[in-house]
Amino acid sequence: MYQNRNLNKSPFNPPLLKGVWGIWKSRNLLVLLAMLFVCSVKGVAVDTLWNDIVVGEQSTQEKLATIDLQRYFAQVSGSVPKLWTVEKWNATPVPAVIIGVPESNEILSSDKALTTNLNEQGYVIAAREIKGRQTVIVTAKTPVGVVNGIYGLLRELGFGFYLGSESVPTKLPAEFVPAGVIKNPVFNIRGVLPWYNFFNSPTTWESVDHHTFVDQLIRSGANFAGFHS
Repeated sequence: MYQNRNLNKSPFNPPLLKGVWGIWKSRNLLVLLAMLFVCSVKGVAVDTLWNDIVVGEQSTQEKLATIDLQRYFAQVSGSVPKLWTVEKWNATPVPAVIIGVPESNEILSSDKALTTNLNEQGYVIAAREIKGRQTVIVTAKTPVGVVNGIYGLLRELGFGFYLGSESVPTKLPAEFVPAGVIKNPVFNIRGVLPWYNFFNSPTTWESVDHHTFVDQLIRSGANFAGFHS
């Protein structure tokens, strides 16, 4: 006959072994918790660079593009990046994205040479260590170039902008991997020419569709829309 045995009363499970087993479980639990803590800290660090944005005096178009930048970063990280003035950031520097033309953002004055060969719509995106902090700068000769650079940065990070939709990455990188991005649009006018006389055309659009259409054009780097009627 088989006998049911209580493992707690088994000679192979004396109190000493139970105590050692308990200690082993406790230590491994602590190790597991420590690993989870490290992973969570690393997860926070990934988004640290993108949690803060520094701007100087901005034009209206730069302000709107910066708001868009905050919104898209928040879609991925879950928190809206803090906006810093140049003065406050200089007093307490943190890892950040620094935006503007050198004339309106003094932090970028030392990088003015980067904009020398840019045209009116060109921009530069580069990783920089400033005041001992990891930063990504977006600079240009003109506010229009800065706007192009803001959306250029989003595209470099994996965001996609299309006329009918857009896409976002699953996460933001721990650092800006490319050594530097310099873009000079070859064509001054870049855009589309929608025709009205089709059912799959602006003929059927509402007001919000026109707004969305123009916004997506700007985000994708275009600057012209001619509606053919």
